[in-house]
Amino acid sequence: IATEPPMTRSLGLLVVRSAGYDISSILNTLSTEVQQKFQTIHPMADPYDLSPNSTLFHHLDLMWSTFGATGQYKSIQTIASTLAWRSDYDDFDKMRKSGTHISELTPSISRGLAYMAAGWSLDSFQRNDPLVADYIEYMLASPEIPESVKTELKGLSANPAFKQNEKK
Repeated sequence: IATEPPMTRSLGLLVVRSAGYDISSILNTLSTEVQQKFQTIHPMADPYDLSPNSTLFHHLDLMWSTFGATGQYKSIQTIASTLAWRSDYDDFDKMRKSGTHISELTPSISRGLAYMAAGWSLDSFQRNDPLVADYIEYMLASPEIPESVKTELKGLSANPAFKQNEKK
């Protein structure tokens, strides 16, 4: 990595550091100026952080990106775990239908929206990606997956919460 052009080197080191590897031996081979520049680069976000705030949706995208790059089960399992937030979606849907003005993104609303996004994307990928379909089948058979998540996985294609609203 130390011999790569600056942009490639920085991205490579960032990825390797974000994966948890010690990069000090590589950094020590670089000039002090390059080391200082690299230290100013913020670490990549943890895609598996499901904190219910405005970055939650970014993390769902990061997990899909991680899955696309690695094919790892953990990404799909983590995305599916958000289906346990059905009650937050139900609360959000009641507010929306009542015409209640939402003035802030609360943790409950974040979870409700993430439930919708995760269900929609899992349904889409299940229909179009054989590996995701296999992982969902595995989760449905796994004793480690909560029944509430299994119930949601069984209803991916029929759940109106996972359908895009069409403008008429």
